[in-house]
Amino acid sequence: MSGDNRHVLANSEALTELETAIGRFSGQGVEKARRAEAEMHRVRELLEERRSGLRREIRALSERIAVADEDDDMAAMERQLDRTTESLERLRKQQRNVDAAADRFRTAKVRFEALNGDTALASRAFLRQTIEDLEAYLALHKSGQSSDTSASNRHVAAPPDTAIPSFDPTTFTLPPGFEWFPIARIDTARELADVQDECSYTKGVSHSDMVLGFESLRRDILPRIGDSLNPVTGETVADEDAASGVTHTDGMQRIYQAFFGRSDPIYVQPSADGALYTVSSGRHRIKVAMDLGWTAVPVKMRRPGQR
Repeated sequence: MSGDNRHVLANSEALTELETAIGRFSGQGVEKARRAEAEMHRVRELLEERRSGLRREIRALSERIAVADEDDDMAAMERQLDRTTESLERLRKQQRNVDAAADRFRTAKVRFEALNGDTALASRAFLRQTIEDLEAYLALHKSGQSSDTSASNRHVAAPPDTAIPSFDPTTFTLPPGFEWFPIARIDTARELADVQDECSYTKGVSHSDMVLGFESLRRDILPRIGDSLNPVTGETVADEDAASGVTHTDGMQRIYQAFFGRSDPIYVQPSADGALYTVSSGRHRIKVAMDLGWTAVPVKMRRPGQR
């Protein structure tokens, strides 16, 4: 191997390591944000538990003072009541500070996840394309050095369809009425022809929002649907969002409904010729699934003649 080729190979290997590191950093960042959010939720629960305890103590002291007689130490009880009331007020201030910090954290987390998702996806795709270009160069150069290969016969293997590793979700259980459907069986060339760029996402949910939705579906929802002890449903995620103080816009209920809600699931049906399938709802979600390397999507099937 020539010096130039060794240099190209070294660059290719370095870029492969960088691409892997970006993927690892992206995943670790999301996981650390989730842990921080869980810890903040735990602290808020502890503060609320302490606040309830102080309220009970104040009520008990007030009742004792109300029925006290001359033999009771009224001064001591009143001092205790004052101290407990002051503790409750300090705790309320602490809760307000924690709530404000939680609001700032959630805003920053949403921005981080959006930036992390878009940047990591674009960076890894760019690096994979660059690596493939370098590998194609090496293959072409090697072919050019072969004595039994003419210029007219030289070719380079086509790069894979996507720079993102494929993900097979079909091992996960789905809610009743849904099934995993292979994207390869959908006529994507026709069905997704007009959803190829960001401008086509016109319903208030951007491509990056959908990327984050798929990541949350994969990480937070799918592993729990088949849980025999505590299966996740639309009701359970709604309760979890409420307990965490998360709005519908930022919560998991919105993600769950986007895929398994009654109003707008992904619908596919056989085409007229019975070969590939067409899509009556969910084309943007299917496009994002393809961008992320998913091999299948959760659908509701429309049979011939069914509305």
